Amino acid sequence: MGHVEAIIRPGLTLPEAKAAHLREACAGAEVVLEYGSGGSTVVVPTLLRPEILLTTIEMMQRP
Repeated sequence: MGHVEAIIRPGLTLPEAKAAHLREACAGAEVVLEYGSGGSTVVVPTLLRPEILLTTIEMMQRP
């Protein structure tokens, strides 16, 4: 078996009040459109029920 490296997941960098609002909004959502490439991109799927549709759009910076 080959070498497996651990995946380091980014965490939320939002202030706690905003993070709590994000969790609450996700809990009641039917569809989520998520922009970003940081902690929320990793955390949001863990907050959703399996039947919820999640679409994420990654933004790339231009050189």
